[in-house]
Amino acid sequence: MTWSTAMSARSGSDAATVIQTVTVIMRVVVDLTFLLGTRHLALTGASAEVLRPARQLLIFASVVTLALNVADPLVADEDRKAASAPSAHCS
Repeated sequence: MTWSTAMSARSGSDAATVIQTVTVIMRVVVDLTFLLGTRHLALTGASAEVLRPARQLLIFASVVTLALNVADPLVADEDRKAASAPSAHCS
């Protein structure tokens, strides 16, 4: 293996690690925003009519995230990764 090959392999894994880290951080921020936001609204006496759109958006975002996590490996023809995609990205 040459130096440039080793560097490109390392750069690829570093890039994947950075992307995964950013994705996890974004997911945690979004989850906390929704979970804490809806919790705050519920504790301050918000009606079900006020909470319903926030909960529907949270469910929609979760379903879309799951679909994207499964679709990417399927398109790349990596069935084993598609089967483990939902658990691989859970925070």
